[in-house]
Amino acid sequence: MSTPTHRGRRSADFAGRLAALPTRPGVYLMKGAGDEILYVGKAASLRSRVRSYFGTPAGKEPRIQVMVTRIADFEYIVTESVQEALLLENLLIKQHQPFFNARLKDDKTYPYIKIDLREEFPQVYFTRRVLADGARYFGPFASAGAVRKTMDLLKKLFPYRSCTKVITGTDERPCLEYFIHRCVGPCIGAVDREEYGEVVQQVLQFLEGDSERVTKGLAERMAVASDELKFERAAVLRDQLRAIESVSQSQRVVSARGEDADVIALAHDQGEVWVELFKVRRGKLIGRDHFLMDGGDAHDEPGLMEQFVQQFYDTVPDVPPTLLLQHPIEDVAVLEEWLSHKRGKPVSIVHPRRGDKRRLVQMASQNAIEGLNQRRLKWLSESDKVLQALAELQEALSLPELPNRIECYDISNIGGTSTVGSMVVFEEGRPKPAHYRRFQIRNVEGADDYASMQEMLRRRFRRLGEVLATRASAAAGQDGPPEPIDGVPSLVESADGEAASSAPAPRYRSRRYARTGAMATEEAAAGGRQKTQESFGLVPGLVVIDGGRGHLNAVQQVFLELGITDVPLCSIAKAEEEIFLPHSAEPVVLPRGSQGLYLVQRVRDEAHRFAITYHRQRRSKAATRSVLDEVPGIGPKRRRELLRRFGSVAGIREASHDELAAVPGMSAASARKLAEHLGGNAGASLTKDS
Repeated sequence: MSTPTHRGRRSADFAGRLAALPTRPGVYLMKGAGDEILYVGKAASLRSRVRSYFGTPAGKEPRIQVMVTRIADFEYIVTESVQEALLLENLLIKQHQPFFNARLKDDKTYPYIKIDLREEFPQVYFTRRVLADGARYFGPFASAGAVRKTMDLLKKLFPYRSCTKVITGTDERPCLEYFIHRCVGPCIGAVDREEYGEVVQQVLQFLEGDSERVTKGLAERMAVASDELKFERAAVLRDQLRAIESVSQSQRVVSARGEDADVIALAHDQGEVWVELFKVRRGKLIGRDHFLMDGGDAHDEPGLMEQFVQQFYDTVPDVPPTLLLQHPIEDVAVLEEWLSHKRGKPVSIVHPRRGDKRRLVQMASQNAIEGLNQRRLKWLSESDKVLQALAELQEALSLPELPNRIECYDISNIGGTSTVGSMVVFEEGRPKPAHYRRFQIRNVEGADDYASMQEMLRRRFRRLGEVLATRASAAAGQDGPPEPIDGVPSLVESADGEAASSAPAPRYRSRRYARTGAMATEEAAAGGRQKTQESFGLVPGLVVIDGGRGHLNAVQQVFLELGITDVPLCSIAKAEEEIFLPHSAEPVVLPRGSQGLYLVQRVRDEAHRFAITYHRQRRSKAATRSVLDEVPGIGPKRRRELLRRFGSVAGIREASHDELAAVPGMSAASARKLAEHLGGNAGASLTKDS
């Protein structure tokens, strides 16, 4: 990464051009050394926005900081208005697919449902093209499967025609759908154009979320048919009415005001973004869908939200009057004006902070998180992709064999308190929770991730040496302490937690470890090993550190100290997903979308999740811990009785010795210990009595 001095020099090189930039709205394109487009952005004032990139990096998202270091040139296009700049920005992002822009995946091919009312007997179509032809379009949907499910439902509810024949009304026989009441039979003249048009209007109203109008109309027609003694026709309408009411009941009412809105929330996972979209029409949640974005920066959630709104609604023909967003966005007024022009009526963009709207956004957010988790689990269940990922890692990292056992380590703390570490294990590309381990960092003061990582890795691999040495001794039939063997240090934990080695730092041999690892599996199956030995007694095919070059160097020192030379080691940095290797100056950058990168990200994210969960547990426990927990002889029952009697620790401190001793479960000796620990009136009484 370039230094601030480098950044300042580049800013000086561009100084004349930056000063000459117009203050008008427009679009700017940041270019790399190879003339590739790195980033496309819009601005109300080109001069202010472009100059902001070359100032101090403080406050900028990490992704933008990295992007600035790669800028070799820039271009700009002046537009008449900010709205025009917004449209041009969308067009250029789709055209160039810049690395540092968040982009909707396959946004040009999202499917829609089309109904062309200009046809004499309109059909319901599946299409991937939205044209300015006067037809009604509904969507986009995230997948063709979602469209086909919707069309199947529509066909069960409404008897419109699904054939492609020319309708003359003079056919001799109808098709099977007419006899099973799935078509009203315009081909044989059973209905005229106006009557068929009523069926199509019901489809349109249902897709718009106005199921009440549909059911009301069907109920009226059923009553008329019954009065005219057309009982068979009334029965068909009754069955259709019940089916629609059943579907409508499954549509959750989320707004008593009957509003129309789209609810948008997102979840991100290191470069991939899952966007959840809820469609609320007339106060009912009539549908939900999700979309994926590439190139997202986890630190710029408002920017991701803004990019989605721009790119998604650029192609959507149906814009609701309200958008409820999980995160506030910067150019609200510009987007509202653009969407209002597109809709023909006012559109408001809202970031709700309380009430029903806020709860609806939170529900969409939770669904986004769950959707991304399910996507991860689905990927892990696909053996072909996992095998491909392992092969890619072996080649990219020059590993001697497939990394069938990957261990990843992470540190979690806030302000240097309750520091913990996590070890997660993936075997054959899949998580193995039984081998996960948690570490309390004992010997590091403050927030020192490097030292904390060293303590965790030192403890883990010392344990490995102990387990392997013990197995080797047992296999040789020795009694007493294990003798050091080639490649395995004989280590014994001392009283202060430090390890002492009775042999020079030996070299590890992965083949021997593989054999002893197999022995451990057999012994564990026979019930002869504990869970810690099952996890710590196996040699990883790859050790991954969550962090950058500094974290890797810190762990490498531990490996050198312990004589570990045959265990592959790497670290992965979040900013650009660069993988650092020992003795290699340049990081390894796996292609975006590569299965190997996806697997490393999954492993790293799981280590981070496991560390964060443990850290929260420790923080919660520390926050609820009472000073009474530190008093010898005061257990849960005595503590409960003391607090019930005196109300608080302050009340206990003010109580006399006799009052403390009178509490159920307390004795004179325990009261004396409590008073000595807390001081207060009880302590003064003790001094006087003694």
